[in-house]
Amino acid sequence: MSYISNFLRRYSAVWKRYRYGWVALFFIIITFVIGDSNLYKHYVCTKKIRDMEENIKRHREELETTRKKTDDIRNDKESLERYAREEFLMKKENEDIYIIEDK
Repeated sequence: MSYISNFLRRYSAVWKRYRYGWVALFFIIITFVIGDSNLYKHYVCTKKIRDMEENIKRHREELETTRKKTDDIRNDKESLERYAREEFLMKKENEDIYIIEDK
């Protein structure tokens, strides 16, 4: 029994001396580690936001190139013919098509 009373006396003095520090440490642990908005969740959400912003940027660039291609195809007959030949393997009469595939 004396061991427990010595332990309590010793650490009650430490608690009284640093009680504001202990309370602040407890608050920080609850807020940043255990709470709903902890550091890990913040890191994961920030990473998702960055990935989504990169996807948006990539899709906008892709959309712009597609718009340029469509405008070019709509306005220029030669572009339309080239697109039809490349994509749909269309050909003129008396014309041979050779398909070369990359390995």
